[in-house]
Amino acid sequence: MAPAWRASLEETPGGTPVLVLTASPLSLPHELDLQVAASCADGTKEMLRFLLVSRDVRSNTEADRSRDGLIAREG
Repeated sequence: MAPAWRASLEETPGGTPVLVLTASPLSLPHELDLQVAASCADGTKEMLRFLLVSRDVRSNTEADRSRDGLIAREG
């Protein structure tokens, strides 16, 4: 079951609006696919896909790939 989300728009000092998505305080999976449906006043619609990854998930950094032999080393 998907967590409950609250969406709001906030203005930045430069005037560009920012979409803020806040999940209810539930335990979320380490990775979560999320789609945002955007509709403009002129009728334009777009579906935006995101992959949210928990801070607990270790990233695959260049140092990790180099250590694992996935990046060729010079020399």
